[in-house]
Amino acid sequence: MPISLAFPLPHIQIVLYNRFMNYLEETLKIAKNRDTKAAKKVQMLLRDKISLNDNTVINPHFIMGVDLAYDKDMAFVSIVLWDNIKEEIVSVFNDKGKVVFPYIPGFLSFREFPIFYQLYEKLTFEPDVIIFDGHGYAHPRRMGLATHAGILLDIPTIGCAKSKLVGTYDVPENEENAYSELHHKNEIIGYVLRTRKNVKPIFISPGNHISFGQSLKLIISLKRKTKLPVVMQMAHRTCEAYKRSFLAIERRK
Repeated sequence: MPISLAFPLPHIQIVLYNRFMNYLEETLKIAKNRDTKAAKKVQMLLRDKISLNDNTVINPHFIMGVDLAYDKDMAFVSIVLWDNIKEEIVSVFNDKGKVVFPYIPGFLSFREFPIFYQLYEKLTFEPDVIIFDGHGYAHPRRMGLATHAGILLDIPTIGCAKSKLVGTYDVPENEENAYSELHHKNEIIGYVLRTRKNVKPIFISPGNHISFGQSLKLIISLKRKTKLPVVMQMAHRTCEAYKRSFLAIERRK
């Protein structure tokens, strides 16, 4: 089965049809056709739709963590639903599909959003915020996966990446929760956050419907056992385990 539930779902209704549905359908079409020219055009059009002035994501209850993994032409996606009040995992969802759009830096959303959405549209609830293993506003055209998805779904999103895509920064001090600003073309595009002493920093940027300050504050506030928030750590581990399980079954055929 493509979806696996760890615990009963919270009773929250998701609204898939929104004012950006046309852009959502266009994104899926572009990904299917591997049209990089159209992809760039959509990114530039959506840039005017970005909202980073929202300060409504305060003490969110339900948070989704999203991670993807690959094996050749197969993509695997895991969504972990985190109860931020009880600080525990509520549910885990997995799915897989063939990768269509090639890997091109700056166009990751056209490669990853389709497989993510394939799983997300099957769910029957909407979280308060979604955190993606990837970038949001910290992108050459300000349209990383978290921002692109946040606009299409009309929901607060944050990018939480392990490496830099673009920009310059001063290395944060070697202290827990030390951070510095990430800049590109004389504009702040995110933060470089050292979540633990003696570990490499991570790169945080708002996606959509959340401010710079709120995105950083939320990531810092989330429960951690490693340098990543637990919701992102578990999304990564779940996705890798799901991939290994699928490949092991395939090898036995």
